[in-house]
Amino acid sequence: MTSPLAPLGTLFAAEDDDGVRALLARIAASIGLVAETFARAEELLARAPFPVPSVVVLDLRLPGLGGLEAQQQLIAAHNDAPVVFLTGFGDVASASTALKSGAFDFLEKPFREERLVEVLQSALAFHAVTAKRSEERRAARQRLDRLTPREREVLPLLLEGLASKAIAAELKLSKKTIDLHRSNVLHKVGVGSTAELVRLVLAAEDEAALRRS
Repeated sequence: MTSPLAPLGTLFAAEDDDGVRALLARIAASIGLVAETFARAEELLARAPFPVPSVVVLDLRLPGLGGLEAQQQLIAAHNDAPVVFLTGFGDVASASTALKSGAFDFLEKPFREERLVEVLQSALAFHAVTAKRSEERRAARQRLDRLTPREREVLPLLLEGLASKAIAAELKLSKKTIDLHRSNVLHKVGVGSTAELVRLVLAAEDEAALRRS
């Protein structure tokens, strides 16, 4: 017996029109997605956090909490699932606000089903990539968090490629002490060279570590 294929992702949609909700669910199923649809944004927000990959579809105008307000709450909660807006009102100002706040796309009703499919597939691929990067960044930051305050002070000098003698002069410490700190830094974060250390810091997007205070 053949096992059913795993879903390719999940669509979460807040839309107060019953017909549009049904249409979204049908389109999602046609491209292998699980669909969870809600009549109100509050119900969708209660479902978060969302699995990877997911895409969130918000109607711009909803009873209670509107789509833009829901988007802001998702941002505040550090949601990284891409948000696609739907509207039947052609509200250019609201579209601009949504996109400036990081919305993935903005579609006017009635939308072409083919266009929505394109947007959903692009959004899911985007979420898969960004979620992977977020996990890599989190892991890199956890490794850097193992360093002591003194090691964090030595770190940007190591990243500049300075020799222990130069770092010792900069920090007014002995070369032997700097050699020990250098060894501890590489060991604690699990790298074998300064080049690997640079890559780790860049992966963590730790700007403070890349410059001298």
